[in-house]
Amino acid sequence: MGGVFATSGMRIAGPAVVSGRIAPPDWAPASKQEYGQSIEAGVDLLLRSVHSQSHELRTAAQEVALANLGFLMRAGCTSALHELFDATASTPEMRAKLAACLRQHLHIEGVRERVKSEDAVGCVQEWLAELTSEGGVHESVVMVVGVDPWHHEHIGKAEEWQQQVKAIAARLIGDGDSFVAELDWLVSEEAKSAHVLGYELGVLDADGRLIGAIMSASVEHDAAALGSGYVSGLIATSDGHT
Repeated sequence: MGGVFATSGMRIAGPAVVSGRIAPPDWAPASKQEYGQSIEAGVDLLLRSVHSQSHELRTAAQEVALANLGFLMRAGCTSALHELFDATASTPEMRAKLAACLRQHLHIEGVRERVKSEDAVGCVQEWLAELTSEGGVHESVVMVVGVDPWHHEHIGKAEEWQQQVKAIAARLIGDGDSFVAELDWLVSEEAKSAHVLGYELGVLDADGRLIGAIMSASVEHDAAALGSGYVSGLIATSDGHT
């Protein structure tokens, strides 16, 4: 589905024989108007796909939109993107990915100085604020821990994100039921920053109360990140936990 949004000016048509084949004249839109129509048709296909009964098709459509987010926003498709990632059609994990892509978009556009309209920037910032403020404990955990640590370093928001991780750790330490409810997710592949959160949990859990649950879940799911971070946090703040 993502091919319609490709901006490459080159393409090999058919299997290469010796040095490839010349693309036929009709493989790309012939005019600016036709190009715009092809984008509209591609976005319409994504919208129809995201309302499908098939989870795989919905996810695929959203992944295509994420991969082409900057292009689609510059093409004026912001309203369609809102519909694509409506809360009723998106998992918390997908919305966390969307928030990361929006932050990246704002950073890149700011560096390149492509965004001239304050309204356009404000619209993206408003959407990002909406994404990161809604939902309960699980949504908050996913939004903070479901993104790779390097993402925040890259956009210059590492310290702000670190504070968010510490807040999540404090929340889970103070609410045992929430910790238990989130544990399986925290040892899943979706928890990209589990090691960082684990460290903060270890720092706060001076008595090592969580070590049994964390290690059991880590072994069960064959996932080391949360447990290794937790142990590192314990070691950093105490003399005798083993």
